[in-house]
Amino acid sequence: MRDEFSRLEIDETLPRISVPPERLMEQLRHHDLAPAISGEPLELFQDGHFNEAVRRACEKFEAKVQKLSSHLGKSGRDLMAKAFATSAYLDLQSVEDGNKQSFTEGFRLLTMGSMAAIRNIFSHGDEERRSPEECFEMLLLINWMFRLVK
Repeated sequence: MRDEFSRLEIDETLPRISVPPERLMEQLRHHDLAPAISGEPLELFQDGHFNEAVRRACEKFEAKVQKLSSHLGKSGRDLMAKAFATSAYLDLQSVEDGNKQSFTEGFRLLTMGSMAAIRNIFSHGDEERRSPEECFEMLLLINWMFRLVK
């Protein structure tokens, strides 16, 4: 058998897949995840496809904003800039009245940045594989954004 293994040729260009640490999976399983994240993105993350999990979560967030807003012709940063120019699509019940305008502006900028810094870079297949911890944090950010959209 050792002789057979020594003759195997492994394609080193194939991506290496590893499973996330169990502590991260436990935290995600017990976190109040948006349905859009608790499905396919969570499965991808669990299977070790960290970048892809984050990309799919961003795409699902973008699709939700497109569906909610009348800006169906827009995508990415442009969509977020238009959709969140006002608080019409935000659930601001937990935000104090005096902070709603600032919060809306900040949320708009966060979503625009998320499209540029997360979705766009993972949509181009050449991005380096990120650590499970970093992608875990990105998934939680996207989950938080989902929670604030009506």
